[in-house]
Amino acid sequence: MTKDELLAAATSATQVSELWTLMLDYAETQRIARVSYHHHGFDEKWGAAAANPTTLRRAMDDVIVSATPRFHIIAHGFPREWVDIYVDDHLYEIDPIPALAQRRAVPFLWSEVAELTRLAEEQAAFLERSMPARVGDGVAIQVFGPNMRHGYVGMGFGDRPRDVTAPQLAEYQLVSQLMHLRACRLIEERNRSEIALSARETEVLGWMARGKSKTVIADILGLSPHTVDTLVRRIFRKLEVFDRTAAILKAINLGLVPAMSTVGD
Repeated sequence: MTKDELLAAATSATQVSELWTLMLDYAETQRIARVSYHHHGFDEKWGAAAANPTTLRRAMDDVIVSATPRFHIIAHGFPREWVDIYVDDHLYEIDPIPALAQRRAVPFLWSEVAELTRLAEEQAAFLERSMPARVGDGVAIQVFGPNMRHGYVGMGFGDRPRDVTAPQLAEYQLVSQLMHLRACRLIEERNRSEIALSARETEVLGWMARGKSKTVIADILGLSPHTVDTLVRRIFRKLEVFDRTAAILKAINLGLVPAMSTVGD
């Protein structure tokens, strides 16, 4: 699968699982043996959008892990024993490669991490521990999404020598970024459809995000304070929260209101 074929197919995908399959097809044509995807920022409903049926542990050749309610990993092609250790021992918390990728705008090789950053003792120990697993070398790519929904894509060469060129690195970064943004959109659409705020509730939520009180919102919308209070309680119930701050943060995270709505007028 070429880059252009991948991107064309991604625009018509309706599930994150379809995007993952497309990414693996592309990786095969590029002789990429291992692929991992770390996704930050979405709540526990991410797993349902990522796979059908949903699994939080090992399934077939892929592993889907909800490490925390807002941090998720999908991995393919890595040695199963290493994946078990990585997950069970929470090594993703000290893995220096995704951590460095978060601070860099350009891809780098996994083998370069010790040259590019100062490693903490536990991070150096992680690299030593990974050597017997024969994970091999690969490319680390940071991907950026809306409302801090950033992520990491790892593309491993497996047992073959590294022979990636600068144009290939640029293509891998382009593909990874576009696929990540498409995944963000699909997950947002799913979450919106599940929560299903009414137009009026969305309007009230937007004014809440701008810092307006219920009394001011009532004046702005020409509603009674009692009606606004009822709408706010409905919003809390649908978002499964108990206060205004939690409602606003969750709404921004799910893409129900833009982050810029929090800027005062």
